[in-house]
Amino acid sequence: MRRLGAAGCALLLAGALAGCATLWNAGLHLPDGGHDCPGSLVPTEYIHGDLLLREQVRVRGDDTDFGMLIAARKRGDALYLVGLDGFGAKVFELTQRGVEVSVERPFGARLPWPAVNLLRDLHRERFLALPGAPLPDGLHEGQVAGARVEERWISGRLTQRSVTRPGAEPVQLEFDPDGRTTHVRNPACGYTATLVTLEQGTPPGA
Repeated sequence: MRRLGAAGCALLLAGALAGCATLWNAGLHLPDGGHDCPGSLVPTEYIHGDLLLREQVRVRGDDTDFGMLIAARKRGDALYLVGLDGFGAKVFELTQRGVEVSVERPFGARLPWPAVNLLRDLHRERFLALPGAPLPDGLHEGQVAGARVEERWISGRLTQRSVTRPGAEPVQLEFDPDGRTTHVRNPACGYTATLVTLEQGTPPGA
């Protein structure tokens, strides 16, 4: 696992602390483009260990096509997710405690896509996983955070994951052999997303 250097940690902390912000509760109407796409979240107290992560995200849909850098930090019972534009400026900061989510955006800026959707895809990629990885080759199924999760493993590598909430269409994920790239297809919400891991590690002192 690659650890973040001082520059990566500084980027996360600067993004998390900089700027004035307007607070919005994720349960309320979000002043963003796109659709609020429901999805399961693993309570933060059940997410094992601490994490620092940077990913490049690209989302495409009928009326959506945008890219963003996201930086995530999980420590203790809180998960923080910061979105940065192409110039490195913070466009949102999201905090999850338990399953409660709040979103801050500098000066009430409108986003092209609800930040909570990015959080839900991060959970599908990272946290809505069957226990015991790596699993034997073949198809495996179980329940995680109220969702049915199916995973396909080949030669000790996770290649596909399907996450299905009750009464909803499954969200499909494909994991490239490079170990860095994940493709998400959410037909119910009409979008696809590509997540590319740039850096991954643990917070200093963890």
